[in-house]
Amino acid sequence: RETSKGDVLALCCAVTAVETLFEGFTWGWMRDEIAPQLHKELDFCNEGKNSEIAAGHIQKAGLNCIVPKVHWPFSTSRVLCMDFEEGFKATDLESIRKAGLKTR
Repeated sequence: RETSKGDVLALCCAVTAVETLFEGFTWGWMRDEIAPQLHKELDFCNEGKNSEIAAGHIQKAGLNCIVPKVHWPFSTSRVLCMDFEEGFKATDLESIRKAGLKTR
């Protein structure tokens, strides 16, 4: 987190420079999306709260999906402690099919 401001500045400068030098290079959206949000993404308390909100939405929708429980006494802005849940990667198509889930 301490270096993230410098990293964002470097990203913004690099993207702006490359966009200026190379016609058709359109990655400015990345700069515009990452720069204002990075500090929130690096705050694990914020991420834990977001996971609890998502869990509420998933439960309300009646979806069969597990969102790991946040253990707040052990979590800080730099550490997010959650339950471990067995599963598989979203890119593991074989496991997705074996679980009876549809792929697109």
